[in-house]
Amino acid sequence: MKDEIKYSDHELIPEHLPLSKEEEEELLKKFNTTKQNLPKIKKNDMGLKIMMRKHSFKVTKGMIIKIHRKDFTGEYDYYRVVE
Repeated sequence: MKDEIKYSDHELIPEHLPLSKEEEEELLKKFNTTKQNLPKIKKNDMGLKIMMRKHSFKVTKGMIIKIHRKDFTGEYDYYRVVE
């Protein structure tokens, strides 16, 4: 029997989590920007798909996704709008 790979726990797959409406408003206000100015992420992005299964959330166009990355220099949050 083959061992199953758990991609959702792999260190190279960063956490992808949707923001609530309140968090979206705070983020856009904090950076004085709009959703149109944020980088985009495709709905079929593999990292996003893996995290959707892991955390049981649905993605819709226009949602802001927080991507939490860790590396040897620290931890960082990135934000993308689902297109």
